[in-house]
Amino acid sequence: ELMAADLRAMFQQAMVLHQSGRLAEAEAAYQQIMRASPADYPSRCMLGRLRVEQGRLDEAVKILEAAVRIDERAPQGLAYLGVA
Repeated sequence: ELMAADLRAMFQQAMVLHQSGRLAEAEAAYQQIMRASPADYPSRCMLGRLRVEQGRLDEAVKILEAAVRIDERAPQGLAYLGVA
């Protein structure tokens, strides 16, 4: 079982991959975090953003709507949803 510190480290690595344009690897990392912690808002939100960047808008909307359900007061998910 992954601990919170492990998930944070994985998220930081996923962000580095994402920002470096290594989208397939970032996608896999975000999904691994979400499998370990289904209510993880940041990874779900960033996977939604990644989908927007890929032009996969239908998928982005579903992922971002799920993120907003996790934390409806968090502005990042709403902002990305507005773009999708």
